[in-house]
Amino acid sequence: MKIKIILALALVSVKLQAQENPIKITVTPNSDKSVDFKYDKQTPGSYYVQVTLKNPSNASDGPVFDETIDGIQGNLFTLKPQDPQRPIGFSYTYRSAKGVYRPKLKTDFLYIFPYTKKTKFRAIESGFVGSKYLGQTTPADWKAYAFVTNKEDSIVACRKGLVTEVKDLYKTEGKAGLVSYTSHLNAIYIEHADGSIARYLGFKHGSIAVKPGQVVYPGTFLGMNSNITDVRRYSFSLMLMYIKRPFGETGDDGKELNVYGYIDPVFYDPKLGNIKLISGTEYTADTNEGIYKKELSKKELKLFGLSK
Repeated sequence: MKIKIILALALVSVKLQAQENPIKITVTPNSDKSVDFKYDKQTPGSYYVQVTLKNPSNASDGPVFDETIDGIQGNLFTLKPQDPQRPIGFSYTYRSAKGVYRPKLKTDFLYIFPYTKKTKFRAIESGFVGSKYLGQTTPADWKAYAFVTNKEDSIVACRKGLVTEVKDLYKTEGKAGLVSYTSHLNAIYIEHADGSIARYLGFKHGSIAVKPGQVVYPGTFLGMNSNITDVRRYSFSLMLMYIKRPFGETGDDGKELNVYGYIDPVFYDPKLGNIKLISGTEYTADTNEGIYKKELSKKELKLFGLSK
């Protein structure tokens, strides 16, 4: 009797990655009738992976595997037979999402504004697109902001992190009029040390200056903002998110909940101190030595002429 293995289509509950699942899972039968579940990851950064076994027989482990992976490849788990004389039978599905499962968040972490020093901008709270266009329920903790300027300006990283994905696919030049919504926006995803992820969305085509796998610091130039959604002004949006719950949790209505939670960040303002953004308010970008000292090593601080 041969081991029964059926590979189902990989499911992705939230489209925060390329359409093709960056996690490839393979199963390898061993001579002792155990089965290794191995992964190959195509992009840098951490991913939450859930593997669900379907109709397992003679299997030792439970039906669901929930873990974080961050290496390029490795072993997820090994399924062992209850009876070593008989093979294991099963099929499985898996799904993945950017981020760390059960992260140790620093929700009060202090960020710098994502523009260069002395840049004046207006912060405007962004609505949940899924609610307006797809009939979805807005998450209770939803937060995202547009950072609007009157001219083209430089976007910088607001915190140290690892660039995990860059999308520079869409032309932003030659657009006209006022667009209420478009999904054709260039983006950068950056993973922070506490497992949170920053999505910077709305770069001018061809202006992105970082690559996947690169470490950026507070103030690192990322690219230029664009006027793709409104020719009268330039902007980009910033959203901070994290893995809040495992795949499969449902709400009171029985529908599966989004795995992501959202962070309302605290920023440093040179006049107001540590603040949370107020929609419609104008701010001036600046920085603070204390912000650099929160996560940078001694060697990294020397690059900025600072010490612990």
